[in-house]
Amino acid sequence: MKIQFGINDRKVTSGAGLYLKIFQIISLLPLPYICLTTLYPAVTTGKNIISVLFDLGLAALPRAEALLMSFLYKLTLNEIIVYFIPLVIAFVWGLILKKILNGPEKGAILIRKILIIALLCDLVLRLLPFSFNYSFVWYSFVFGCVMRAACLVFLILDLKRKA
Repeated sequence: MKIQFGINDRKVTSGAGLYLKIFQIISLLPLPYICLTTLYPAVTTGKNIISVLFDLGLAALPRAEALLMSFLYKLTLNEIIVYFIPLVIAFVWGLILKKILNGPEKGAILIRKILIIALLCDLVLRLLPFSFNYSFVWYSFVFGCVMRAACLVFLILDLKRKA
């Protein structure tokens, strides 16, 4: 996979393309744990690779998405909904973002700027002392912040390359 920062990402992966791939992979990390807990509940009793992936995935998701998942779970008490929310969001967001990124240059630049603002807001929200920011162990928190910051840098490099 060739990576080239900039706006034209039809033949190479740009920073926005990397952001999208990272977002989609992160959205998949919690799913094995959710699936396994229904098949084998003992997986919840200790730390294992599946629970670590769950922690890392949820800690790296955008705070708005994680809070939406939490709200819907409390509202419905249905794990199936929580299982499919990240999948649907990652799939739909991927389709929408790819279409905009491969569209006219003006729209591609605008969506990058919007994503930069959203990532900055997400990073600020992560650093505020809310209880949901401390739900996971420290390395999950750091991983989430690093992933979101890396995505922010990728998008900024796209815009700098364009300028």
